[in-house]
Amino acid sequence: MNAPNVLLLDEPTNDLDIATLTVLEDYLDDFPGVVFVVSHDRYFLDRTVDKIIAFEGEGVITHHTGNYSDYQETSAKRDGAGSAASAGSAAASSKSSSKAAGTPQSEEPSKQGSKERALKMSYKEQKDYEQIDGWIEAAEAELAKVAEHMEAASSDSVRLQELAAEQQQLEEKLEQLMDRWTELNELAEKIAAQNN
Repeated sequence: MNAPNVLLLDEPTNDLDIATLTVLEDYLDDFPGVVFVVSHDRYFLDRTVDKIIAFEGEGVITHHTGNYSDYQETSAKRDGAGSAASAGSAAASSKSSSKAAGTPQSEEPSKQGSKERALKMSYKEQKDYEQIDGWIEAAEAELAKVAEHMEAASSDSVRLQELAAEQQQLEEKLEQLMDRWTELNELAEKIAAQNN
């Protein structure tokens, strides 16, 4: 009781920019306790979760080991149709006593049977989708500046090591942004396809 090591997070990614979100993800990676997360942000769940408790509806609760993408794939296989049925809400248990999972937002069978509820972006996904090109451009510009500084500091080994570390961090950040860009564009294409 004097040193609790449990975090309960309800939609923690709402209203966070990429930099703050990265800090949160890094913090959760190193958090020594259990984290319970409820979230519609599939990318965040993939990044931070290794167990999912999915509320499937009609009193059915599914326990799944793995991230959200694993859960969705397993659900698709279980349902047989290739689209993961998910729930209104999912909570999570721990990652080796360390991390947890969330609320998937995906297609859910409607009352009409074979028709599916329309896909749409969450508020966070929409904001990221609108801004991600600018974030990628800024990260690429920062990388270019670091490369220029490395050329200028070619005789200073200490400065070169600092710049190399900075370059590596920027490359990782850019890779995460590109993954997020791909995910958001795929979602946008699916939404556009369903509206046609």
